[in-house]
Amino acid sequence: MTVHAVVAPDGLTATAAVPHDCVVVVDEAATPSGRALARAAAVLEREPSVGTVFIDVDGKTREGVQPGARWLREAAARGTDTVGARCAVLRRATFEAAGQQGLGTRRGELSLWLRAAALADVAHVAEPLPLTQLSSAASPSAHRATGAVGQITELHERARAFHELFEGFAPLRGEPRLRTATYRALAHSIRSRAWVAAYEGDSVEASLCLHLARDVNRWRRQRLP
Repeated sequence: MTVHAVVAPDGLTATAAVPHDCVVVVDEAATPSGRALARAAAVLEREPSVGTVFIDVDGKTREGVQPGARWLREAAARGTDTVGARCAVLRRATFEAAGQQGLGTRRGELSLWLRAAALADVAHVAEPLPLTQLSSAASPSAHRATGAVGQITELHERARAFHELFEGFAPLRGEPRLRTATYRALAHSIRSRAWVAAYEGDSVEASLCLHLARDVNRWRRQRLP
C-alpha cells in the first residue's frame, strides 16, 4: 500500500492508503474508512475482471461480484435508488477509460459508474463500522436522494445518463441486446413511479413520469447509426 490521492466529486483531494493503480471516488455525504478502502483494493487485486468496487455504508447491498452488464440492468430497474451517491475504488485503467466528464455533478457521478460497469465487472464491500456510525453516515445520502434531489429529478437524471451511455459511449456500440434490456428496465421503473404518484394523487408527477417513460421507449426503438 502507498499513499495515493483520492479524487472527490467536488474536485477536492484527500489521501488514503490505496495501491498506486487505484483511484478512489468519494461521495461528499460519506467518507470511507481506511479499512473499507483496503478491503475494496483487495477485491481489485483478487478479481482481475472487476473494475469498480463500491463501498456501501447503508448495509443494504449484498457483498460480492456482479458482471457489469447485469449491474447496468439492475441500476436501470432501481428507480430512485441512490445509484449516483456512491463511494468507490476503481482500477486506474477503468477510471481512465471511462473518462471523467461531468464528475462533480450528480449525473456525471452516475455516468462514471455506468461507463465503468460497461467496461468491467462491479463488486461491493460493506463499510466495517458500528451500526450507530452506519446510520449517521447513511442518513445524509438518503436525505439528499428523497428530499433535495426529488424522485422525478432523479429519474430524469438517471434516464439522461443512460441515454448518453448507450448513444455516445463507444464500447457499448456492439451491445444492442444490453441496450434494449436496460431501456426496458428503465422504462418499467419510471412507469412504476408514475403509478405510485397517481395513487398518491400527484397527477403532475405521474404525467411527467409517463412522458419520460415514452422518451425512454422511443430511444429504445431508435436505430443506431
